[in-house]
Amino acid sequence: LAAFTQGICREFIARTRRLYPNADCLVLKSPELTQFFPLLAGWFPACRFVVTLRDPRDAVASMVEVSRKARAEGQRSQIADHGRDIKRHCGTFMSAYAPLTENRERLADRLLLVRYEDLVRDRGVIATLSGFTGLGLTVETAAADANAADIRSLEARKASAFSAPYYAPLWAEGVTDSRVGRFRDYLAEAEIAEIEHQCASFGKAFGYW
Repeated sequence: LAAFTQGICREFIARTRRLYPNADCLVLKSPELTQFFPLLAGWFPACRFVVTLRDPRDAVASMVEVSRKARAEGQRSQIADHGRDIKRHCGTFMSAYAPLTENRERLADRLLLVRYEDLVRDRGVIATLSGFTGLGLTVETAAADANAADIRSLEARKASAFSAPYYAPLWAEGVTDSRVGRFRDYLAEAEIAEIEHQCASFGKAFGYW
């Protein structure tokens, strides 16, 4: 099974590379892959891995909002089916990081953990990310990349019944901290307290409370 799955992953990367023949480096962004980083690290020894951490309260608030939109579209998924069940959303959030925490030392210098809040507020973090990836990243290049985004593709995703629930105002925008702390706009005090209880180990380990 491992060999079969590895073959699928290698073919996916090969096909993606063929789509961008002039690219010096491929950057694949998918939060769902985070829990599989320890496995992928063994399959792809040349790859480096970046994990963006986020305040669990903001993350769960986002899940609640996505669930609301998805349910309105008649979609079924893990996030959509949880509705406003804060405990279950917290379980989904925490499970994504569990394998990573257990294998953090084994990944060593191939893994970089970055808090989203620091990334959008501190240029020094972007410099660290640039050095780790070798991509020459700056706030200015990030803004330029956002301006160069394929607007037709963006509009298509916004109009798609599948992608629309995940749409956020910051798609194809520059670096900003405007979404930090937005959980207060979406969650009741009791819900915030539940998140702080369910995600206590994560919140304390990474300085969120």
